[in-house]
This record gives sequence, C-alpha cells and structure tokens, in this order.
Amino acid sequence: LTGSSAGCFGGLYSTFEEQSDVPSSIHGIFAEPSDLGCLDCADNTDNNSRMPKVRGLINHWGAIFDTAYIRPTAKDNVPVISIAGDQDVLVPYTAGNPFGYPLFPWVYGSVPIHDRMDHLGIKNELHPLYGEGHEPWLLSPDLVDTCFKYERPFLYSVLKPLPLTITGRASLCADDTATFTVPQRSGSHYCWDFAGGTVAGSSNNAVTLRWSTAGMHLITIREMTMNDVNGDPDSFYVNVISRPLAGFGDSVLHTSVHFSDSSVGATSWTYAFGDGGHTASPAPSHTYSVAGTYTASLIVSNGYCADTASRTIVTDTCPQVHIHYTVSHDTLYVTAEPANAVTYVWTFGDGATDSGGATAYHVYSHTQHYLVGLTLTNAKACTGFVSQIVDYQQPDGLAEAGERRYRIYPNPARDEVIVDCSDCAVAIYDCLGRLVLSKYELNDPIVDISALDAGIYDISITAAGQMTRGRLVIR
Repeated sequence: LTGSSAGCFGGLYSTFEEQSDVPSSIHGIFAEPSDLGCLDCADNTDNNSRMPKVRGLINHWGAIFDTAYIRPTAKDNVPVISIAGDQDVLVPYTAGNPFGYPLFPWVYGSVPIHDRMDHLGIKNELHPLYGEGHEPWLLSPDLVDTCFKYERPFLYSVLKPLPLTITGRASLCADDTATFTVPQRSGSHYCWDFAGGTVAGSSNNAVTLRWSTAGMHLITIREMTMNDVNGDPDSFYVNVISRPLAGFGDSVLHTSVHFSDSSVGATSWTYAFGDGGHTASPAPSHTYSVAGTYTASLIVSNGYCADTASRTIVTDTCPQVHIHYTVSHDTLYVTAEPANAVTYVWTFGDGATDSGGATAYHVYSHTQHYLVGLTLTNAKACTGFVSQIVDYQQPDGLAEAGERRYRIYPNPARDEVIVDCSDCAVAIYDCLGRLVLSKYELNDPIVDISALDAGIYDISITAAGQMTRGRLVIR
C-alpha cells in the first residue's frame, strides 16, 4: 500500500487504526460538515466482504495522529518503509501540526513512526532525504530513482515468500518411489528441479520421484507467489541406495534339499522353505517331512534395501510298494501297489524278467518256491525294492476236466510248442474266444505257433472223445 503525502496518511490509518481510535467527533470541516461515518463504512455494498490484508506500506511524507495506533498484534505486524525530507514544513518529519497551523491536529511523522515500530520489533526502514522538503520529487524527478533504490529491495523482502522446507524421505532404495512436498500457499506456484530422477506423479506442491541410479541426488524448489515474486530456492538431498539382488539354487535328494546362495550385495538372508520352516543362513540345508511341491523364498537385505526370490521345490521319497499276486493254472499274476513309479523291473526267481509296468504275469515250468522281486524307480531317480516268496505248484498236465492229462512245453513258448500227445486234435483260442490255430490227428508233437502274437491263449487237446483245456503263454 502506498501513496504520497495525504495518500500515505490514508494508508497508515487504513493499516493501523481501529474503530476504537476514531475521535468522538467525526464531522468534517466547515466546507464538508457531514458525519464521516464509521471507519469502514461506505456506500459500497461489498464492503468488508473481501478486505485485502496489507502486506507492506511505503510511506512517502505521511504521518499518523497517534503512534499508539500501531499495536503489538499480528494484524499490525506490517512492514513499513518511510521516506521523508528532514526539512519538510508541510508534514512534520518528527511531530507537529501540518502546514505549521494549529488549526490542524498534531500528528507524528516518519521519525516517531520508525521509533514506535522499532520498539515493537516490526520490520521497518527510515530513509531521510537530507535538506529536502515536502514531495521534492515533483521538482527533482531524479529523486524518484533514489526512492526506488530503497523501496525495491524492501518490497522484495516483504513480498518474497517465506523460506520453504521440503519434506520427504532422505533415503530410499533404487527404483522405489518417494513423495516430496512443501506447504501449499494460496496463489503460489512451485518449480521443482531434480537430476537423474523420473516423475511418477506430481501436483503443484508435491512431486513423486524414482531414481534407478544409486548415489546422492539433489532436489530444489522455488516458489513464485501470486504477485510473481520468486522465493529463495530450497534444497533437499536424497540418498538412493542400491538394491541387493536375491538369487539361490537348490539340490534335491529325496526330501532333503541343499540351498546355494547366488545373491549379489546382500548382508543378511532369510529363507522360508514353504513348510513353515525358516532360517537366516545364506546356504542352508533343509529336510521336508512330507514329500511334495513347495515354494521356497529368499529375502536378502543390505541393511536398508531388500529383494526377494522364489523357487519351486519338488521333493519325493523313495518308492515303497507292496506286491499282490495270484496264480491261475500255471500263470502267476503280480501287481505293484501303489503304482506311482516311473520304471518297474520284475524278476520271477527263475531268471525271467519283465519291465512292462506295475502289473505283469509269468508262467512257471515246474513246482518250486520262487522269490519274486520288483525294483522300481521314481521321477527323482530314487529306487526301491520289494520281494515276495511265491509257492508255485505245477499242475499235472493241463486238464481242468476229464481224466486224461497232457503236458505241453515250453510254456511260455516262442515260435513252437511241443504237445505230449499222439493222435490228438489241438485247438488254440485267443482271449476273445476266437479260434486262431487248429491241428487234427496230431502226429508231430511240435506245433508251429510263429504266426501268433505274444499273449495268453487257451489251448484244448481232444483225444478219444475227451477234451482237456489249459493255458498257453506265447512270448
């Protein structure tokens, strides 16, 4: 707020005078005798709706009725710069009647205003123009530059925004985001400056940044007020810390697992094995109580930043099975339970083997106790072995009905089989009951079976009107 002479009277009163300071008689002079009304009264219906707050006052040759109007309150804490001629006889430089006439009330000029504000600790300056009178710039325009020389820095110090303080994280991990803010002041805009970072989000008084490179990074901000006055920049340093890199391998042996560390930049390790177990060892071993699939996780830290890696761990126990068997005629049928292995190798105690799967069959050629064994391997290359003694009684011939019995051999057979019978009729049927080979009036005991596929067949031998049935295994 400023003016010159009477304009600065008005500026001082508008800034500091209260209604309680108004004299009891507020009628004008004889030429303007009407009541002046209350301090803030006016015909403007918008009066007091948007009263601006005075931020500073430039006093050119002004004065005030009473320096006591300047009070030690927040409202009156308004900076003032006073410029006055020390030889001014119209408006007193110190105190007196304007124009030197007692008709006018006693007023206090720039010196007592300066003294009062100094006493109250209110920012102010007094710049006397020595040897000059009232409004000397009217005759000496160069004094305008003199006034401007004093007023410009004073105005800047008054209008310049208060110092800013950036708040935010002083340390963060690389590639993390952090938000930095300053107080939002009405009408102000803020200019952020930062090096090496990328913006993840922003508003007028806040910015969210991310750095990928470790080191000290500088953020600065400058405020521009609604009056286009720039404030001093504020600086804030952010220490960006490199992340460790988590990594590990595993070596599985059945249900025991050894973990090997391949992390980079780590100073602490925390494993979670996926079964509730934990350890802080960098390269632990762990045994799972139950075979299965687990997710093992490793969290590494360098004291500030952390990283996580996970792996799927598949454990398996060595296979454990039971052998179930039945004997039908001359054939042994075996089954492994449970059947969860990858490979099965059966041994039947007579030198014969079978690797067909969880089930197998075998035809023995004579009565004996046989040790049937099974070696099986699971997906983790773990092997198991189980055995069972089988008491096999070779049937005396092949008959299931009738009195006559005949012997065929070898059984199992390949390409040919010998039927110990003369003048017999031989018929061979597949598993669907279809006749696949027949011989009538068998004179040669050797029967050619090379045209038949491997499998189990029924064989019937008829002699003298009596049929005898049996089982033939072809390999």
